[in-house]
Amino acid sequence: MTSSRNSHSGFGELLASSTTLNFIDIKEQQRALPPTSLHHEWLFRPGAYTARAFVHEIAILFESIIAQLGPDNPGDTDSRTILLDGLRASLSPEGQEATLPLADWDSAEPSGLTRHILRIGQAIFQHAVEASRTVPGDPSLTVNSHCEGHKWTPAVAQLLLGPRSSRVLMRLYNEWLHQLTCLRNFLIAFDTFEDVVLNLENPSQRGTRALEDIRKALLEQIKSGQVSREVLLEIAKGFTGPVVSARGHGV
Repeated sequence: MTSSRNSHSGFGELLASSTTLNFIDIKEQQRALPPTSLHHEWLFRPGAYTARAFVHEIAILFESIIAQLGPDNPGDTDSRTILLDGLRASLSPEGQEATLPLADWDSAEPSGLTRHILRIGQAIFQHAVEASRTVPGDPSLTVNSHCEGHKWTPAVAQLLLGPRSSRVLMRLYNEWLHQLTCLRNFLIAFDTFEDVVLNLENPSQRGTRALEDIRKALLEQIKSGQVSREVLLEIAKGFTGPVVSARGHGV
């Protein structure tokens, strides 16, 4: 990656206004969960979320995989560990499973942008570990999730393609993985990413799926080492709504 510290310096100013919000109770901003369908389709609760709150909100996807897999066989690696390691690999800056490879991540002086992305990935993984076991899994939950082409680790593939699994579990895992890797990507626009409140109010686009088009543009720019001010502003506006204005943002 060829991005310089100058290309990252504006992150500190981006969304300065949004991070000084009156932090209302996040739980109060989340709408009541609609009645589940006969097939127990996952229904994301639109609302306002910090990154940590969002990871905890979608933990039901992960826990439902565990519930539907059933008990591990004696001597087998814990399924929970396998799936969390798969997330770690997807958030990693290198490897076949990496969803956002970063060429300079282990250099003597990685770019400011690279360091920022690494911090976000580490935080999301820790939130996912923290959210583990905090909600009960739904043995009947399913989700209509498009295949996004995320690569699985060999251990995840062996587990989810094995006799204990099903297409439903593959979709649940892919949706959980996609939501969290997209969260990492979008949080790049915010320097104080742990504090920003994300407006995820679109009931027809669950979670981070509301900005699929801008996600692709962002990934291409990160790979080139040059992230434009326009793309960051689109992300900021898309996730924080009317709170963010075009003034005061610079990259």
